[in-house]
Amino acid sequence: MNASIDLLYYIASGSLVFFSYPGFLNTFIPNEWENPLITSSHRIMDPRDFTGGLGKTFGIVPSNNKNNRKLSLDTPNCKWEFREEATVEDALKLFSSAPLSTSSKSKSTWTGDKISVPSNIQLQPSSLTPRYSTPIYTNVKYPWTSPTSPFVPNKNPTGIYRTSFNLPPPSSLPLPHNSYRYSLYFAGVAPCFYLYVNGRKVGYSSDGCLPSEFDVTEYLSGPENNTLEVVVPRWCCFSYLEDQDHWWLSGIYRGVELKIFEKSRPSIDDYIVEAASTGNIAVKIKVRYPIPEPTTEIQPPSPSYGVRVTVTSNMDATNPVPVFDDDFFRSPSNSSSSETVGGSFSTTILTLTSPTLPPEGVDEEYRASGETAPPEEDPEGHIFAESRNTTVHVFNSQSNSKQKKKCSEGKTTTFELEGAISNAIAWTAEDPFLYNLKIEIFEIDNPPYQTEGTRIGFRTVRITPSGVLTVNDKPITVCGVNRHEHDPDTGKTISIASMVNDILILKRNNFNAVRTAHYPNDVRFYTLCDYFGLYVVDEANFETHGMQPMGRIANDPTYLKTVTERALRMCSRDRNHPCVVVWSLGNESGRGVCLDKARIALKNLDNTRPVQWESGGSLFEGTGRTDLTDIVCPMYPPVAKVIELGAEETTRPTILCEYSHAMGNSNGNLHLYFEQFWDETKPTIQGGFIWDMVDQGLRKIDPKTNLEFFAYGGDYGDEINDKQFCINGLWLPDRTAKPGVWECKRLQQPVNIELADVLASTSASISTSTSTSTSTSTSTSTSTSTSTSTSTSTPTTIKCKLNLKNRYSFSSLNHLVLSATVTGLGAVSYLGKVHDVTLVDGLTNVEVEVDVARPERRMWLNVQLTLRNSTTWAKAGHTIAQAHAGEGLFHLVKTYKLLENGGVEITVKVIPTPKLLKAKKAGLSSLPRVGVELELDSDLFNVSYVGLGPHENYPDRKSCCDTGKFATTVSDMHTPYIVPSENGARGECDSVTFSSEGGGKSLKVNGKGGQKFSFSASLWSNKELQVADHTYDLAKRGDGGGSVFVNIDHKIMGVGGDCSWLPVVYEDYKVGVEVYEFGFVFQPL
Repeated sequence: MNASIDLLYYIASGSLVFFSYPGFLNTFIPNEWENPLITSSHRIMDPRDFTGGLGKTFGIVPSNNKNNRKLSLDTPNCKWEFREEATVEDALKLFSSAPLSTSSKSKSTWTGDKISVPSNIQLQPSSLTPRYSTPIYTNVKYPWTSPTSPFVPNKNPTGIYRTSFNLPPPSSLPLPHNSYRYSLYFAGVAPCFYLYVNGRKVGYSSDGCLPSEFDVTEYLSGPENNTLEVVVPRWCCFSYLEDQDHWWLSGIYRGVELKIFEKSRPSIDDYIVEAASTGNIAVKIKVRYPIPEPTTEIQPPSPSYGVRVTVTSNMDATNPVPVFDDDFFRSPSNSSSSETVGGSFSTTILTLTSPTLPPEGVDEEYRASGETAPPEEDPEGHIFAESRNTTVHVFNSQSNSKQKKKCSEGKTTTFELEGAISNAIAWTAEDPFLYNLKIEIFEIDNPPYQTEGTRIGFRTVRITPSGVLTVNDKPITVCGVNRHEHDPDTGKTISIASMVNDILILKRNNFNAVRTAHYPNDVRFYTLCDYFGLYVVDEANFETHGMQPMGRIANDPTYLKTVTERALRMCSRDRNHPCVVVWSLGNESGRGVCLDKARIALKNLDNTRPVQWESGGSLFEGTGRTDLTDIVCPMYPPVAKVIELGAEETTRPTILCEYSHAMGNSNGNLHLYFEQFWDETKPTIQGGFIWDMVDQGLRKIDPKTNLEFFAYGGDYGDEINDKQFCINGLWLPDRTAKPGVWECKRLQQPVNIELADVLASTSASISTSTSTSTSTSTSTSTSTSTSTSTSTSTPTTIKCKLNLKNRYSFSSLNHLVLSATVTGLGAVSYLGKVHDVTLVDGLTNVEVEVDVARPERRMWLNVQLTLRNSTTWAKAGHTIAQAHAGEGLFHLVKTYKLLENGGVEITVKVIPTPKLLKAKKAGLSSLPRVGVELELDSDLFNVSYVGLGPHENYPDRKSCCDTGKFATTVSDMHTPYIVPSENGARGECDSVTFSSEGGGKSLKVNGKGGQKFSFSASLWSNKELQVADHTYDLAKRGDGGGSVFVNIDHKIMGVGGDCSWLPVVYEDYKVGVEVYEFGFVFQPL
């Protein structure tokens, strides 16, 4: 039967649209979880989250405020009963015979295990030893071969959760229990679920990346022993919309709360805040009226009510960002913390009060002056803002009566209170200044009985007519990354501590933006981005990458409701967050009528932000240029294509939604992209989002070796998988940085430092001949060489002139401290003196003076800009930008060194064989390397070299490295890529020395005739690295535990990185098939 229905469905979605009529689908697709027209039943439509989950933590709502009533059902170490059935039908049968009496404490009869809530079913009791259905990873393909949309496999493992709860004790509530209405709030249940309370079905919901809320007042049996049951299928028809290059995991993976509202008086149901950088503010407040109890008695007149909005600030205008403690949020009990972040004082800036609430059914527009606070000063005497006129608009609306009756809700009225403050401090990612917003509802002449609150930022996002994306009317450069919600132990269940840590490591490495690939994140993440300062592209939960054609569902009118609803509900939840600067309709789903309608609806709901859509219209990448997008946002274009887009698109900015695929040893060519991003002559090329932040490995133990490793597709026995394609992050799953992170930090630094000149030396009889070769304005490091002839024993003073280019959009450089040091091959480092200078916008000239007591033949100037004061995300002294005056800032003595007895000089001439020349003719464009391999004794594991360091580097990924003398060990040179591969190279070397502990035995290698070389040293041979699939495939070794395998390379190929599925090493970084002649000198010491 399913096959014939499937055929009709295809016909319907193709041309015979009348087959999409709800009655038709409901007749032939009886299962809710396979019917795309049924996105929910009896769910409160708009997801409500008044404080972003952190209201008390941030001091917005007092911790003792009894008017903001919530009961958490997912406290730390919370365990619910659980069992898993083979099919959805089997699970629902357990509820089919449950009695419907509300007077009895009925529940379905079953027993089960204990499971943590929140969590993913497939990772319980842990990722090391999962007990239930299998974790599956796919990139493009769906994890089943049949059937096809909207049907899902009959074998559909379905989890059933059960717990019981009591209402808060009477002593904690000012009114009796029956004076309230109660709703259950699920922050995230994937992919869909059924809700039962006391054995009765309450409703159904889909889209597990947004909250689902149900009014359960009618379903409670009393204040105690209420049973809550949740049925979660593994798959549903909406799984076809969630093919998002991550692990397929299901379950109650975000928080669960019982919300409590008074039902006898009007209540705040929702609110919208629009705060512009000009200081204008509009707050729309939806007030829900109670449903009158039926009675024949004469009732006294109803009391009058009002709504009040108050804006305050508890940040000092001269130091607007309070110091952040790394240990904050890390306590298991942080969700209930009452600690206030943001200062010890509060200054009222603006108070807006509505007129008396109108009776139900009244449509009026009110204009009033409100109650505006006079200018106030904080304890330091700073005037924050002044209030101006206030306008209040009142609009009456009434939701669907059938839905309203089911949810026991009355009519709603929306109030719009408008006002303005002068001298508002605007919010930006550089300076995320936040104000406190408090909304109160009260009986006239009485204290408030309900208080809601959040933090707001005054911020405006626009695209100029010339196609430049601006924040507060200034262009920004997006230094962004795509971020999946991923934890190596808990999967999609992300703690606040993990979110904070992700934001800190991004901020500390000069990232300023995140794309929530490819679904709305936990709402607390946005609150944290507001606070710490990150721009966010908020993406709807929609991707159909595995569809053929990709845009089939986007063109299917039966999915119109869910595609539109997912965008609108995302906006409803997240629109009050200043960090959200762009909406995204989703990812890689082609285009069609569903997206056309969704874009229009989203624009109508919120016209204060651009909307983007990449489309994924071709096999590997979408154009990102359709009329659905306000921003040209292609995937993985080569640099030449980026330049082309910038030239052709004159009314829209070009911001790459994905680029530089960070799979394994990757992220080459990044410097070429940033040359375009920072180029002021190309203002519409404004950056992009690297793919992606974290390797999506899950922690597992290999049963044969008992070694811990990070698993990828296929490692859990999942037969349909895409193997290691989830291992493509800048950080390892445990947030250990890979070498690409340092490249990003250097290229993204908001200040460019160039050596302009070596001005003078104060020592007598010094002859200086300077040849300076500085980088272009788009580079963040310098390459300068000078030649000086003098005695090595003569103290010398070196003066250097630096040019500092401010790349911040809003900040001056006065929050930074400039320092300079000179180092040589010896252990001594000389600190420079920086002449007094004001670090202003634009180009700043700085003079540095360094006294060198014992000059060496080769020395280098190192310049750093560090934080003057601690911020929310880093402590004072944290490095923001740095540069290195490269190879030989000056040569003090030219010497010639004769080869000692015992040394060996090796000269190599490489001549391609006919077979290799034939391969070149057939398309071989590059060799991986040209050089020699060595196997050294195990005790030669200490490494000292003069070259690029201290990080791993390759010809197309070396901007983060400086020339100098570095010391390390063979084990520390290894980069533990999850799929072992070539790693650890150090380039542009003059020499390298391998020595035993204590230096009793050493081997030094130099390039013949001063030739530079690249080298790597490993505890594993090239062959061992090539055949290993996991880290546990490499024998466990440490320094001294086996031979040292060394590559000394005359030439080595770049790593590429634009994408991971095509040859992407640029010509300049290839090793051609040609004749090479080189040599090395090996010297035992």
